[in-house]
Amino acid sequence: MKKMMCFAVVVVISTTAAAQETVELIQEMERQQGKEVFTVLKSDRKIKHGPYKKLNFLSQVTATGYYKDNKKDSTWEQFNVRGGVVFRGNYVNDEKAGVWEYYLLNDELEQKYDHTEQKLIYFKAPRAEAKWKVYQGNDTILTTLDQPPLLIGGNYVVQNTLLRNLRYPHDAIDKKKMGTVVIGFDVNADGSVSNYIVRHSVFRSLDQEALRVIKLVPHQWLPGIKDGQKVKVQMLQPVVFRME
Repeated sequence: MKKMMCFAVVVVISTTAAAQETVELIQEMERQQGKEVFTVLKSDRKIKHGPYKKLNFLSQVTATGYYKDNKKDSTWEQFNVRGGVVFRGNYVNDEKAGVWEYYLLNDELEQKYDHTEQKLIYFKAPRAEAKWKVYQGNDTILTTLDQPPLLIGGNYVVQNTLLRNLRYPHDAIDKKKMGTVVIGFDVNADGSVSNYIVRHSVFRSLDQEALRVIKLVPHQWLPGIKDGQKVKVQMLQPVVFRME
């Protein structure tokens, strides 16, 4: 899904940021998804410099941040429609730095990860009885884990990838096909991902689209840990196709 179209509103105010003159712009997003409000250098309006804010079509603030010479800088936050935090952390020179917090849809903290030290600080533990398919040689066993495979950034990363990229195939729409495709894949002991496969099929084009998009999820996994050792784990990810 393309997020933005063209500039809809030009200069609103003039200010000074880091000793450089800036002007504020409002950029409308397509399909009435909302707008972005940010400042750019007066001398070069292609360079974002200063406060940034995104609003949805209800004019609710969904993200805030700051740019420095067209690169993300300082504290950035994203919010859900209820105003709860989705994630919060700092950028330095367009790179995530220090400890970031990632939250679930119910506003519960899911992860804290130090991007500078590349170290997990906290994760929300699964239910004590939760079991995972872990490889032992060529076989798998169903067992508990000290730490399951964790995608850095949490559930938001998957949902955001689906939101931005998932398309409902035309033939599935014509035939009114709906359902939940389940994609399987392995998170290896080194954190790499492999062996994508459709575990539960609904309709050929829906299966293919679900597989395509799940492969787009960033490969930023921490491997599962069993008895203090990193292990290869089989994962499942549902992708829901529903027509209103």
